[in-house]
Formats: sequence, structure tokens, C-alpha cells
Amino acid sequence: MSQVKPLLFAIPMKDPSISKSRLSMVLDDRSRREFALAMFERTLDVVANAADDSAVLVITESRQVEAICKARGFNTLVEDRAEGINEAARKAASWAAANGFERMAILPMDLPLLSSADLVYLQNLVLPRGHVALCESVDGGTNCLMVSPPDAMKFQYGEGSFRAHRLEAMRNGLVCHILRDSNIRFDLDSAEHLQEFSQIASRDKHS
Repeated sequence: MSQVKPLLFAIPMKDPSISKSRLSMVLDDRSRREFALAMFERTLDVVANAADDSAVLVITESRQVEAICKARGFNTLVEDRAEGINEAARKAASWAAANGFERMAILPMDLPLLSSADLVYLQNLVLPRGHVALCESVDGGTNCLMVSPPDAMKFQYGEGSFRAHRLEAMRNGLVCHILRDSNIRFDLDSAEHLQEFSQIASRDKHS
């Protein structure tokens, strides 16, 4: 009998060349690509400090990202660019279920305040089978989706995904819990977010 594993962290990552398109008003193409890679590698560093390598899966269309993950010992799934984040999440859920994980937490790669303590909190969260936990982003998206079992629902990423995921969970008879973690809520997906983060970083530096 295969060993049951508690939690898989799944991280979707676009090709860096097309990541962070909403920042094109303040960053040129090269700067956006470098910024996306820096955010992604920071997320990998934080996850690596809190989770075993085997409990991390990166879903990407980029061979560059795949190489970064392989060098770190993380699992990867390579997808076609046209498939999109919902298909990436579905593939991650199938992989998690097939590899014996009880739960899966999908995290974006652009959470600048994410800490090891946040991930330990998620690891220790009691989420029985048939339950879902969601953390809303500042603009109504979904910055963390934990589901037990991993393939219990259809993913609804896109504009207003937090509400869409709650409705989807209810349609599937799943019990929904709201996560109120301010670090996970904050992402870098717009010029306004970038400016706010710069102010936060400046305050922290001088505190």
C-alpha cells in the first residue's frame, strides 16, 4: 500500500516572457521577465524552507522554469501555453491524487510577503476530506486554494475567482473555509500593488 501524504503545494508559473503583463505600464519587457523570475525564485525559497521537495509541484509552460525546478529537486509538469491556469490546476490535482496526497494547496508565484510561517500554518491546517479553504486576493481573486481531496472540484480561476470558487465548492457539496492571512492576500499583479509593496518595504527597512 502506498503511503498517504498530507499536503502538496502546487505553483503555476507562466513563461517569464509573458508573465506580469499588467505591469507593462511601469516595466519594460526585460524588466517584467526578470521581475517574474525573481518573484518565482523567492517563492521557491520560502516553500523550500517549509516543505519537503517531494511536496512541491510546479506547473509551467517554460523550459527555463522547468530547468530551475529540476536544479532545486522540485517536481514539475510541463503544459502547453494555450491550456491556461485552470487546466494547469486540474493537471496538478490529478497528479496530487495519483501520487497519494490528501490535500493540495495552489499558490501563485507573486506573493511578496509570503513567509515560511504562512506555509507551516497551511501545513498544520486541519482540512478533512470534502472541505476547501480559500484566501481571497485584494482584488477578488484566489491567492490560496486548498482542497481535500485534491481533485474534488473544478477550478474557476479568472476575474472574480474567489466568489466563483466558493460557488463551485457549494455545487460540489464541499464545506468551505475562509483563510484570512494578510501575507497571502497581498500579491503583485498591478502597478498599484507594486507601489504599495514599495511603501511596505520602505517602512520595514526603516522600522
